[in-house]
Amino acid sequence: MKKTTTYLVAIIAAVALLTACGEGTNNTKNQQTDADTSVKTSSETPNKNTEATNNTKPVKTISDDKKGEGTKANNTQEAFVEGVFQEIEQGDLFHFIIKDAQSKTHDFWVFKPDATYQTIEADQAKYKGRKIKVFYKKTKKYIENAGGEIAFEEYVKAEL
Repeated sequence: MKKTTTYLVAIIAAVALLTACGEGTNNTKNQQTDADTSVKTSSETPNKNTEATNNTKPVKTISDDKKGEGTKANNTQEAFVEGVFQEIEQGDLFHFIIKDAQSKTHDFWVFKPDATYQTIEADQAKYKGRKIKVFYKKTKKYIENAGGEIAFEEYVKAEL
């Protein structure tokens, strides 16, 4: 009788725990739906960091779909900007920073570093202040840690 009572208590505790966990999952899904709804209304306003300048030239349209990485991308347009290399910063990821002829700072998010990026990263002091041409994509992706869809300029490649 004692064994049966112990098993019964364990089963009741397990069911209570699973029920509590199930409610947490539904709560998270509701919060995600609310976040998606708020992103749709806020994405109608342009982002100052991604506005085109008179020295930015569109090149082509690319569909960027990265399944399995927790990201969702819209069609993006590849372009380039010429400027002066400032630095590479590390935050949540690497940021390639240049300043264009109008003294506007461009912060490119680096997901796939190329050979030029790696060369500059190895000796940033040598390249600081040098003229550079950076190709990038204006991208909007859902980033869970940021709490929604974020618009940014994604580094594609650079030419010295």
